[in-house]
Amino acid sequence: MNGSVVKKAGNWYVIIERRDPATGEHLRKWHSGFRTKRSAEAARAELVSAVNRGEGALGKLAKDSSLFVSLSRAAAKMDSFFARIEQGEGSLGLLSSDDRLYREAQQTLTEMKRLLADIQKNPKKYVKLSIF
Repeated sequence: MNGSVVKKAGNWYVIIERRDPATGEHLRKWHSGFRTKRSAEAARAELVSAVNRGEGALGKLAKDSSLFVSLSRAAAKMDSFFARIEQGEGSLGLLSSDDRLYREAQQTLTEMKRLLADIQKNPKKYVKLSIF
C-alpha cells in the first residue's frame, strides 16, 4: 500500500493505492482539498499510516478480508436481483417490463383516489352509524 501527491488545476491531491490480495485488483482513492504540497504530503503520510493500522473504509478493506468477501457477496446478490428485474421476473420485473400492468395499477390508484374523495364528500352514503 502506498500513496502519492499530485497537482491538478492548481490543487493538490493525495492518492492512496493498493492491490486487493483476493482479486489482485488495483484500488485507488483520491483525497482533495490541499492548498500546498506540504499539507498534501502530511495528509498522505497520515492516510497511509491510518490504512496500515486498518482504520477507515480502505484500511478495513486492506486488513480485513472478511469485509471484502462480505461486500463481494452483497454485490453479487444485487447483480442477481437487478438481473431478475431486467428479465421481467417477479412483481418489480413485471412492472418494469409490462406497460399494461403499470397502466392498470395507475388506473386502480386513480379510482381509489376518486372513491376516497367521494367518501369524504358523502360519508353518509358509505357509513351508517346508529346507536341503540
